[in-house]
Amino acid sequence: MRGHDVTCSAPKSVSLLAALGDSAVQAEVRSAHEAAVDAVLGYVKRHALTRFRVDGEVVSVDAEGIVAGCFVRCVAELDPKLHTHAVIANRVLSPDGRWVPAIAGTRLNSGHCGGGGRESNPPDGERPSHPL
Repeated sequence: MRGHDVTCSAPKSVSLLAALGDSAVQAEVRSAHEAAVDAVLGYVKRHALTRFRVDGEVVSVDAEGIVAGCFVRCVAELDPKLHTHAVIANRVLSPDGRWVPAIAGTRLNSGHCGGGGRESNPPDGERPSHPL
């Protein structure tokens, strides 16, 4: 796998505000959306692991140097849908200087990092709050 596409989607009501609100409302909505995306990427960064071999033994370490390219979209086929695709590269630099797969062993799925809905929230204590 060359990478992961983490999609952060705003609820329909927020997407409508982003598309139809006045310029001040649009700016506030986009700012809140960006803060939410930053919180999701921070969650991924804090929980990402990688595995590699040291002297024949498999070790797990925190992944360092995660790189993500973010692309913000506000429409999907003429339907207001504010969302950001964060494409995360599947390589990190290991402590021994080798490039190894990123996110190995990390639960990067709709139940933890996106997917849009109550079930997509991170565990309690890590749930960011970004009021509009």
